[in-house]
Amino acid sequence: MDAKLLVGAGRADITPQIGAWLMGYAPGRQAQSINDRLNITALAFAWAGEQALIASADVCVISEPLMSQTRRAMAEACGIPFDRIILTATHTHSGPAMRQTPGGSPLDEAYLYGLFVPGAAQAARQAVDHLRPALVGVAETNSDVGVNRRVINADGRITLGQNPYGSYDPVMTVVSFRAYSGQSIANLIHYGAHNTAAGRNTEITRDWCGVMVDRLEKESGGMTLFLNGCEGDCGPRLASGGSTGDLREALELGGRAASDAVRAWRSIRQ
Repeated sequence: MDAKLLVGAGRADITPQIGAWLMGYAPGRQAQSINDRLNITALAFAWAGEQALIASADVCVISEPLMSQTRRAMAEACGIPFDRIILTATHTHSGPAMRQTPGGSPLDEAYLYGLFVPGAAQAARQAVDHLRPALVGVAETNSDVGVNRRVINADGRITLGQNPYGSYDPVMTVVSFRAYSGQSIANLIHYGAHNTAAGRNTEITRDWCGVMVDRLEKESGGMTLFLNGCEGDCGPRLASGGSTGDLREALELGGRAASDAVRAWRSIRQ
């Protein structure tokens, strides 16, 4: 019998409490409300006796030793070896402080080891528990959600903003995993741009990518993981011309990203 690809999805809520210190920007700020909840989303894969897992967390960064500790907890929870687990961050600056930053944002050890690590383990275990035969479809589309953010001013100084002549990757890739019946199991969206549209807001939010993920989940019926790509010099293309804004601008940009992701998903055939 030919080997079949199995895919499963899992998710855990990792939203900190109101009052939690947010990641950036300096000086540190505390959350006053929750606009949308933060998650860790995991996709598990099995084929011909081999297993692997990829997970994306709605936080800004995951530094060592937290990264290794979290992956070990995930491996123990789901049975997939440590070196077959990839963990990444969506890079929202409107999530909890994951490292100490200049001007504030102290680390909350209770959050990191009381909610984040157990949440990652829960998502991994759930993904493995839901493994089932899957078909895979892939599509790409151009998206102008991102833009090069290094602006060269008339005096030669380099500042943050929008540089229409700078390099960035405009390709958004959507991968769809569906059951043989056609029912959606999960989706993966890959695109590279900073999740900084909300700027120095005081709301906890996934930023623009959260709007995109929610819309594709509603359209497809499948849990969706956002995998942030090459975002180093790529910021959000806000209507204001900046690389940071406010929650309204994050929601606006998220709507444009959602349209791109749904367009790509609808174009996928078996």
